[in-house]
Amino acid sequence: MNEPKEYIVHDYSAINKQIDELANREAQISEEMRVNNQKKSRNNAIRRAIENVILLCGLGFFAILFAYAIRLVVYNPLS
Repeated sequence: MNEPKEYIVHDYSAINKQIDELANREAQISEEMRVNNQKKSRNNAIRRAIENVILLCGLGFFAILFAYAIRLVVYNPLS
């Protein structure tokens, strides 16, 4: 049989380093996107809570005015 008289050794350390750097960059980009999405979600939740508070205050004010109107009808102050 023909056996090779010399062995070839390939050095892939530069390629492995580049792949590791790309993976690290992708991980950083993914983390930044996750943080941005959390900020947007938190801002949307705060906005939704404020809208609900305003709606509930409006309904409460309406209920007070409605109760006062009913009181005026039932206990007619003009007679």
